Order: sequence, then C-alpha cells, then structure tokens
Amino acid sequence: MTRFALALALLASAALATSASAQSRPLSESATRSAIERNGYSSTQPLHRSGDASWTTTARDRNGAAVVVGVGPRGKVQELR
Repeated sequence: MTRFALALALLASAALATSASAQSRPLSESATRSAIERNGYSSTQPLHRSGDASWTTTARDRNGAAVVVGVGPRGKVQELR
C-alpha cells in the first residue's frame, strides 16, 4: 500500500469514528432549541429532558397555535399529540 493510500485510509477511519461519536452524544439544550426553531416553531418554552435523552416543550407553530413539540435523541423534531 502506498503512503498516500495509507494516509487516505487513516483519514477515512478517523472521519467515521468522529461522526459515530457525534451521533451517539445526546443533543444539548441549545442544539435542541435551534432544531425546533429551524423547523418553524417559535416562542419555545423551557425544555424538559426525559430519561431517554429526548426533549419536550411547548412552542408556537407557524399559525401561532400552541403545540407540544418533541425532539428525539437524534434530533428529529415532531409535534406530539
């Protein structure tokens, strides 16, 4: 294996390890709030974290209605009914 190919293989394995560890870390409160706002919600109330690393809060949807919003450990935002 050439030095270039070896270096490329090492970089690729380091990138995979970094992305895997980043995905396994729970979202911080600020990252969760940002994800909620990026999905069109506003006036986010205080966030509540559950034992499974998910978050819930009350926010306003695009029509101004108050809704309960949940954010899963991987960052998926959805309205909870």
